Amino acid sequence: MSRLASLALLLCLPLLAQAQTAGRLTFTEGQVRLLRGDQVFVAPKGLPLNGEDILDTPDAGSLIIEQADGTLFSAGGNSRLMVGSGALRLMLRSGWLKLQAGDKSEPWAFSTPQGGISGKATLILRSTESDIELFVESGEVTFNATRGGKLQVKTGQFLAQRGSKPAAVQPRPDAAFVEAMPRGFRDRLPSLAARYADARPTPRLLGEVRYDDVADWLNGPVSWRTNFVKRYESRLADTAFRNSIEANLSRHPEWARPLYPEKNQGNNKRPSGAANKEASQP
Repeated sequence: MSRLASLALLLCLPLLAQAQTAGRLTFTEGQVRLLRGDQVFVAPKGLPLNGEDILDTPDAGSLIIEQADGTLFSAGGNSRLMVGSGALRLMLRSGWLKLQAGDKSEPWAFSTPQGGISGKATLILRSTESDIELFVESGEVTFNATRGGKLQVKTGQFLAQRGSKPAAVQPRPDAAFVEAMPRGFRDRLPSLAARYADARPTPRLLGEVRYDDVADWLNGPVSWRTNFVKRYESRLADTAFRNSIEANLSRHPEWARPLYPEKNQGNNKRPSGAANKEASQP
């Protein structure tokens, strides 16, 4: 192998590893939207996913993601998630999710606004702005609540945290949870990755990201928001996006720095007299 080819391979390895970790979109129902970088696409079946891809399902839609170790994720209608990388498999902003561990699945972790979940299990959960409900079909997980405290949830158990009430584990899921559960979650998720082993479909571009496309993420938990400034800072050149950022600045104050760079430059400057005085002191 030539030096040039070896260098190209080394440069590609991180991207290949990320794509393998992020998985592949093996099923879609309805028009699933993909937010990649600062653009919005229609996500086709068979699409290899990258870390930090955001996927939105329509009201009556769904999707399945399959990862290299056999772990499958399925999102129900009106769900929003971001694909992770490494041990952090994804971040669920809102909606329904089924996670199905395979025989060779590595332990995983994922995040919700209410807390982090880690372990190796097959589970179903629903997350909203203030609530989370989680049923473990098999295996065991740890729920690390954002407001503090850890709980173990084992096979057949159900965890619920609603509003200001602390999370609690019950011996079985609520009837309302079972009734509202997406129908496809009642069965085992199908492995479809073999169909798309050599597929390289091209997502269809819809346009640039608008504020409404990402408002839920920009206004999400503080620990999630830092990377979004760098990701979408270029969109400040768009008047509508910039105006929306400015109007909602109290909800995501970290945008003040790129929004008003001249103010930050002024705050970082020190009076020349003060600097000279310090320099003259022993």
